[in-house]
Amino acid sequence: MSDAYCSGCGHINPHTGGGIGVCTLAGCGCDGVGPGIPKRPVFGPHLIGDLHGVPGELANDRWFISGFLNDLTHYIGLKPMGFPHLDKYKGPHAAWNGFSATQHIETSHITMHMFEFGYAFIDIFSCMPFAKDPRDFIERELRPTGTRWQNIERGYLFPPELMEGATP
Repeated sequence: MSDAYCSGCGHINPHTGGGIGVCTLAGCGCDGVGPGIPKRPVFGPHLIGDLHGVPGELANDRWFISGFLNDLTHYIGLKPMGFPHLDKYKGPHAAWNGFSATQHIETSHITMHMFEFGYAFIDIFSCMPFAKDPRDFIERELRPTGTRWQNIERGYLFPPELMEGATP
């Protein structure tokens, strides 16, 4: 994994998958919003992953993808709404063939796109925090040779008084 930079103070955050994220430097106190700026509650995480070197056969395995999304949803402590929706995709290049899939969850959705040439995009958009770090499960199950992760804290401007009682 590559380093990321804190969006608040610019500290380097090792082993976070690259991009811009929240500061992990012990004692910094910036909380990703900048020194001296108070951290506000956020409405929920939005985790975005680029995974390369994923075994290509997984991109065409409807049952694997469906089970993966169901298991991931439970692993991160969220509740699925129905079953995953999968569509076979034929891209402009044969290597782009694979599946696009969505699992609706009570608090939003998980979407992934898997390509036969060994690439996957995954997007977890939730209005509730994750019980566990989804990256551990995703990397164990999809076995990529490389990843890039971005985590966006959403709802920074959402009225805090409407968040009371909404998070576990």
